Amino acid sequence: DYTGGMADLEAGRLRMIGDPEERFREDPVRMLRAVRFAGKLGFRIDADSDKAINQLHDLLADISPHRLFDEMLKLFLSGYAAETYELLRHYHLFEQLFPDTDRYLDEEEDHFPHMPDSHSPSHAARDSGWTAPAAHMHVEHRLPELIGKQSARARGLIYIVEREFHGHY
Repeated sequence: DYTGGMADLEAGRLRMIGDPEERFREDPVRMLRAVRFAGKLGFRIDADSDKAINQLHDLLADISPHRLFDEMLKLFLSGYAAETYELLRHYHLFEQLFPDTDRYLDEEEDHFPHMPDSHSPSHAARDSGWTAPAAHMHVEHRLPELIGKQSARARGLIYIVEREFHGHY
């Protein structure tokens, strides 16, 4: 055990092999996987990986929507969605996958997320002057294109997301 994996296992610690910053730069999706495994196993992400995720979460903007969609399914359909969701929000990864939703979750009214009267994220965003970065193709904006390439289980999730956004992508 040249990497100290047994000690990490006993300590409930998730640690990257090698330099976390280098590993996340090689493949930013590893940040999502780290969060998924930490949530599923109830482990803490070690300090070096924690720091790297907080610094590099924006790298997910360059990942193809197809890869992000596949990871999103694993994140939320693996049985630990609540734990994973909290970690995604903590590390600012949720905003990379669901920028419109994240924006509304940050706005509270009477301790609940505030939704505009129209219940349309695009309507409120337009009215407030906020726009998503044009160069970034977010998962939530690409769902219709991806539906045909996914399993029936995934189409069920898409239906739920579609209802939530009232047809907005």
